[in-house]
Amino acid sequence: MMLESEQGMAGELFDLVDWTIPVEQLGRHILGLANDRRKYERLVHCVPFVAANFDPVTIVDKYDTVYMECLRHRGHVK
Repeated sequence: MMLESEQGMAGELFDLVDWTIPVEQLGRHILGLANDRRKYERLVHCVPFVAANFDPVTIVDKYDTVYMECLRHRGHVK
């Protein structure tokens, strides 16, 4: 998962409802972080550890690996 590190999560997840953001639920998440400094600081602490997951070069390399493996599996690339 993109937000996970060995140190913990660098954010919170929530499910979409009919492909839309549940605004009230998101508001509760934000309010919870605003009122719980320790929880907020734990999430912020993990951000540098997951930042590399969002590096464009890393992402392209990972996609390339997946695509090449799919093509190999289908017999298009040796």
